[in-house]
Amino acid sequence: MTDLTLSLNALTFNQLVDIGRAMIPTLAPRWTDHNIHDPGIMLMELIAWIAEAQMYSMDRLRRDEREAYAGLMGVEPRGPLPARGLVWPPADTTSWPDGVVVKQGSPISPDRITAPTFFAAYDLQLTTAMLTRVETRFADGTSHDWTLVNAQQSATYMPFGDAAQPDTRLVLTFQWTPPASQTATAPLSLGWEIVNDSASTDAPQPARSNLEVVLSDADGERRIPGVVDTTGGLLQSGVLLLSPGRIAPDRGKFRLIFRSVSGGLPRPPRVRRIGLNVVPMVQQQQIQDPPGSGLAMPNQQYSLASDGFMFSGNGSADLQVTTLENGQSFTWTLTADLQNSGPTDRHFELDPATGTVTFGNGVNGMLVPSGAPIQAAYKICNGTSGNLQPGMNWSVKGVAGAFGTNPEPTAGGLDATTLDDLRDEARVDVTGNRPLVTAADVENAAKSFSDLGVTRAVEMPYVASQPGSRVLIVAGPHDSSGATPDLAESREFLRTVQRRITPRLPLGQTLRVESPKYVPVKISATLTAARNANPSDVQASALVELQKRIAIVTPDGNGEWPLGRPVTLRSVQGWLRKVPGVAQLVSVNLNAGQFGPSSLPDLQVSASDITVNRPAGGTP
Repeated sequence: MTDLTLSLNALTFNQLVDIGRAMIPTLAPRWTDHNIHDPGIMLMELIAWIAEAQMYSMDRLRRDEREAYAGLMGVEPRGPLPARGLVWPPADTTSWPDGVVVKQGSPISPDRITAPTFFAAYDLQLTTAMLTRVETRFADGTSHDWTLVNAQQSATYMPFGDAAQPDTRLVLTFQWTPPASQTATAPLSLGWEIVNDSASTDAPQPARSNLEVVLSDADGERRIPGVVDTTGGLLQSGVLLLSPGRIAPDRGKFRLIFRSVSGGLPRPPRVRRIGLNVVPMVQQQQIQDPPGSGLAMPNQQYSLASDGFMFSGNGSADLQVTTLENGQSFTWTLTADLQNSGPTDRHFELDPATGTVTFGNGVNGMLVPSGAPIQAAYKICNGTSGNLQPGMNWSVKGVAGAFGTNPEPTAGGLDATTLDDLRDEARVDVTGNRPLVTAADVENAAKSFSDLGVTRAVEMPYVASQPGSRVLIVAGPHDSSGATPDLAESREFLRTVQRRITPRLPLGQTLRVESPKYVPVKISATLTAARNANPSDVQASALVELQKRIAIVTPDGNGEWPLGRPVTLRSVQGWLRKVPGVAQLVSVNLNAGQFGPSSLPDLQVSASDITVNRPAGGTP
């Protein structure tokens, strides 16, 4: 393939000089001396040298120039990013005494020699409590026991139902014989292995959980405050860090009760497993270099001793440089350009790509005093080398023997950005992060939230009396067969969609995200089967036909019922008449509410609503 890049550095110094000499007879006929000792020839060679240097510079972009262009698009260079994962211990055994604390930064080593070491992401304590029962208690008073399903690693279940409601509670019962004294202050770690193929591999920042957690023991019920959530609202696997304080088991048992704080979840989680003592780990390490020594020399340089420096932007918050002078510690500050620093300013420049620190020259930035120890502290990681396959065995420092395995891959590790990465990210940001101006922009943005399960998004027509106000109707994950028991989207789902879209709207515009208005549609019919047709087959076909015709969600997005279109009796009659094996419609009844612009049908029909008679004289 031909390279279409225009080369601006097409002429060399000698070629430029030859071109200049060739032009002398025409432009300056009286010029007689063309030898190199002539001052005019010397000036022409100087101009040719400058021209060649300028063309060379124009034909290439320096690193700082490319970084500056990327910065115009809001893209900054960054160092490597760490991989993250979860280590699950065996569910039925514990090899540690109660209250053992795994400190943040404790090494966690895999059984593969070539794999990098991970480190505990948080302080947590290990317990000998055993999870003995997993139960959902629904708002209508019914309950469901998930204990056996939770113990089968290949099975999944939905502990909050298809649509989490405020009064739905998940109750976890634990068997535990507490030690004589409960002294550990670190939180307990409750792991959630969640199945969501669309979830991001980037670990969400730990946040306060949307779940209210209540401890029930011999002292009664009390809410556990300050729950830290690394699951992104149960959208992906992670842990809830719980600090329950003293636990007083009732006959050797205590319970943790979970319910939604805001009346729902961003997406009802599909869970493979819940368990205690799950250790979240991250492939990053805090480094403190061996002390260097000040030389009192201009522009002294200091190189970071370890590779994999984790930095964002210019690295100002990622590197701490201190010196010890006459027994007193001084902190040095990163600056973009030492030319703007004074002789007493403890400033330094940083090349984060190479990990090189440059100090001042005594005029622009202070010299490092002779013999003063230089200390550098920073974090490193191995980038993509930390993305490991599942099923590895891990050991935790401070815990005897093998601790557990990672059922899911460790993920999220990325290498440091290159100049090509900056260019590509800038292009993506320009095209993908532009303001959401049209209705199609807003609708496509909502549909891109696959981790939330957004299946439909329609912006309502503009209302002149409400300038700047936009209304988006979104539908969540529903069963395409129409068997979802509760179609209402949760408030947390709607709020999450709104929070993600609002920052990208043009200034002065507001967005209200609403659920469709689901209108109950009840259908009953009596049909006559054709000769030699099985009435049971006809009944099943009629039921499938109705569910297909009035589907609010389809696997491929085609054939979904339009927003605001009412269901009419004539349409239902036409659908049933075309069902294979139907000879006659005896009666068809339709009972539907009033449809509005944002309405969708909530089909309520079962096999008992479809009666199929045999034809007169047909085969019994």
